Amino acid sequence: MDKTSLTSAEDPTKTEGVGRGVGAEERKGYSRKSPYAGRKICLDDFEIAHSVLSKAKLIEHHKGSELGRMIENLSQLRHPNILRFYNYFYDDNNIYMIMEYAAGGKLSKELEKCGRFAEKRTAKYCREKNVCCRDTNPKNIYLGINDEIKIANFGWGMLAPTNKRRSMRGTEDYLSPEIIQGIGHDNGLWAVGVICYELLVGKPPFKAPICRTTHRLIVDVKYEFPDHVSAGARDLISKLLVKDPAGRLPLEDIMAHLWILKHTSGSGTY
Repeated sequence: MDKTSLTSAEDPTKTEGVGRGVGAEERKGYSRKSPYAGRKICLDDFEIAHSVLSKAKLIEHHKGSELGRMIENLSQLRHPNILRFYNYFYDDNNIYMIMEYAAGGKLSKELEKCGRFAEKRTAKYCREKNVCCRDTNPKNIYLGINDEIKIANFGWGMLAPTNKRRSMRGTEDYLSPEIIQGIGHDNGLWAVGVICYELLVGKPPFKAPICRTTHRLIVDVKYEFPDHVSAGARDLISKLLVKDPAGRLPLEDIMAHLWILKHTSGSGTY
């Protein structure tokens, strides 16, 4: 068996389409060759996902230098709940980003199928999402082969055309008050609260027919809990959906919250 790492578009023995991102076509690849930052490692039945980035589109939107920084950042990330970046290569037309394959698909698709999740499953996901980043929502969170959380949006947002990033389309429901008001940068904790609510209820807490109304509800922090949401879940969410970023529950306290402990380790009293 050849023990070279993936270095060309012909290496994966077969591929199938799995989605399309901003200026990129995402594909699933099956290969017996494991790319690992240039090291020669061979694993049987090793599945990968690779995004195909168009060089023409990167040049058109002046994203070449940002791609370089993104690759450098992704190369340094090592976390069980972040989709792993393995390697990249290029040809005359495209740049190929080799990533870990998330067998469970997108969290948003699973939520659509189920309607809403039970509290035990939601608490498990909240506990696993122990990394905070901006622009996190169920569409860029994936599920691994064991139903574990895999965050996939680290760095990719910088490749979106500037006008698309500023329009905030597709992420309106997850924006924090400070982002909407233009007075600060979201620390990611707000999004944890929004996602936790959405997984339990089936929709984001500030969902409205028009963006202007959604923005107003977010800035005013106006939302309601359905009757089926437990007191413990309400307590955690209400401590995250706080207008003042400094008042939001810190990440370490989320992990130690009684509702999280009850559903993930058998401890807690909620």
